[in-house]
This record gives sequence, structure tokens and C-alpha cells, in this order.
Amino acid sequence: MAYGQFEQFIRNLTRVMASVNTKLQRDLTMRSRVARRFSMTEAAEFWKIYKLDVIAVPTNRKLQRLNHHDVIYRTVQEKYVALADEIERVYKWDVVVTKKNEEIWGKIVREYDEAVELTPKGSKQRETIPRDQILDIEYRGRPILVGTVSIERSELISSLLEKRGVKHEVLNAKHHKREAEIVAQAGRKNAITIATNMAGRGTDIKLGQGVTEMGGLHIICTELHDSARIDRQLSAVS
Repeated sequence: MAYGQFEQFIRNLTRVMASVNTKLQRDLTMRSRVARRFSMTEAAEFWKIYKLDVIAVPTNRKLQRLNHHDVIYRTVQEKYVALADEIERVYKWDVVVTKKNEEIWGKIVREYDEAVELTPKGSKQRETIPRDQILDIEYRGRPILVGTVSIERSELISSLLEKRGVKHEVLNAKHHKREAEIVAQAGRKNAITIATNMAGRGTDIKLGQGVTEMGGLHIICTELHDSARIDRQLSAVS
């Protein structure tokens, strides 16, 4: 079949179901984007294309999310080892932070009004820490969401956790049938979810019972995206 005949064949198969002029399409687009959650990062583009200002509306309640500074590693290997350590720490160990800024990993055995008793990691002997020396306590089992930029990276992190015996779920748009189930469980205690930026988009993760008291969902962004809007979407899923 010659190219001209093939082109005509394709045209014969094509049906126009609906059409819209440029002005109406622009007006519809403007209306649909006025109430977007992350429009501030695109404020310059809204003005350049649509001549629209973007206004930030304060949240109904005070923001409780605690943002940490970015951490940069010398090598990719060091980065992923540190990532696996962080996930294992939150998943397996209670962490007592002292006023000297020391972290003691272990499993809390008992808590008293005046002290906390725990078995440190790698030890069989219990240790008692007075309350007046404790700055904070991070309890094990807090749900974790790990954000990645690609399916390959999500599977790499998954393999590292499997070697450490850490149970987790991978949400990378490969498992469409289980996606809703994985997202529904992602906010419960002991849940670890590794997700790409395309998986579960537009989904709010509901926290399980007792998770709010533990500090909420622990979110780890493994690397920054080209668009800051995507990073903000990851940090605001719960």
C-alpha cells in the first residue's frame, strides 16, 4: 500500500466525536485550574498564558507537617544504604532522642512517669532512661511512604528492603488491580509503600488508628523532581 493510500485509509477510519474552538477551550481550562492545590508553583505560567493571578488560600487548620532539610550523599550507593537504614529504623525500632541529641535505638519494654525502659539494638540488657533526659520518643511501626522518580528506582529500593527482611508494597503503576488496595493500607501501622510519582496520583492516604499520635505518615522523597509541584504533591498525600 502506497503512503497516500495508507493516509486515506486512516482518514476513513477517523471520526470526529466533538470539537471546541480555541477560546472556549482556554476558558474551560482556566476555570478548571483556578482551584488546583499546587498552583502557586505555576503562578508565572498562569499569568503568561492566561493573564490570571494565583492566590494562596490558607489551610483551615494549622499545618502540622514537619519538613526536614535535604540530605546529599557523595555516592549513589551511600544514599541508598542510608535510605534503607532510615526505613528499617522507623519500621523496626523505637528511637529515644536525648537532650544531648543522642539517638538510642531499641525496643521499649515499659514506660513510667519518671523513666523509660528499653532494650537497645544489639543488646540483651535493658536500659533505663530518666524522663528529664529525654527530648523525644519515636515509636516503631509508623507508616512510611517512599517517593521515587521511576519504576526502576522503586524496584531497586524494594530489593534492598527484601534483603533486610522488611515487608513492603510497591506502587509503580504496574499493578493496576491492586493499586486501590495498596493505597488504602498505606496509612496503617507498619505499612511501607514505595511509589513512583505517577502511581496513586490524586489520592489522599487515610491514617490508621493511632498513627496520628505516632507522628503521622513518614514520607521520604528519594530525589527531587524537575517540577517542585510533584515534590509538593508527595508531601501532601495524607
